[in-house]
Amino acid sequence: MHSRKSILFGNDSTWTKKNSDDMFDVTMRSFDGAEICQLVRSFVLSSLIPILGKTKVSLYRDDGLAVMNSSSPRQCDKMRKNIISIFHAFDLRITIQANIHTTNFLDVTLSLQNGSFKPYSKPNNQLLYINSKSNHPPFILKQIPASINRRISNISDSSESFHQAAPDYEQALQNSGFQHKMEYQTPQPKSSKKNRRVPFPKNFLTIAKTILKRLFRVYAHIYHQHFQEVVRLGEEAHLNTSFKHFIFFVQEFNLIDRKELAPLQELIERLSGK
Repeated sequence: MHSRKSILFGNDSTWTKKNSDDMFDVTMRSFDGAEICQLVRSFVLSSLIPILGKTKVSLYRDDGLAVMNSSSPRQCDKMRKNIISIFHAFDLRITIQANIHTTNFLDVTLSLQNGSFKPYSKPNNQLLYINSKSNHPPFILKQIPASINRRISNISDSSESFHQAAPDYEQALQNSGFQHKMEYQTPQPKSSKKNRRVPFPKNFLTIAKTILKRLFRVYAHIYHQHFQEVVRLGEEAHLNTSFKHFIFFVQEFNLIDRKELAPLQELIERLSGK
């Protein structure tokens, strides 16, 4: 809990979150904001099971969608009020729309009335992509137009829905330096062969330990040979957070021998508080 305290300093004054006695906060763009959101989401969802029952629920970050079968408008509204009460009990706020048959969820418009779906973008939302001349790896840049084309195709129920939304995405790609013509791709059914469960190889643990040991050596090299450059770039907090998550995982499952950790043992003890 101590690591989640948030304080802002400015103009010789100290600012803390309003109506908070312990300064607990998850600030925007915090290093582990997504992980905290997932933990809270899982906890709240588990508390809603008695109310939701077999209701189909989809959650992503702070957006949620639930589909109820054979429920009257009155039952839906009663469930809405009960969910709001549970959120209030956790000192959380939530806005729920109930008894609707069409809704926008993330980047898709969904309709229960006719089973249709199509791409959705919030009003005044500006589509932005990394520039084609950026220093990202070439294979990443090459995949951007194709992945966007594939995504818009997958959330379009027809060629008409796709071509209605495509111009905005095509223009955004052009603004970022990509020359790509959006073309509708009929979603292909997943091969049952790919969905078969394949057992892990018998030497999987040995392979995993070798990979993690070599990855640790990369961290050690960065800390010993390039840390001043990392500090100059102002990225030391990112590096420390990444390494801390890595070392906690390694120690939890005993994946690297203690003697192999010696080059960074002092740092490990400082980060883990031991």
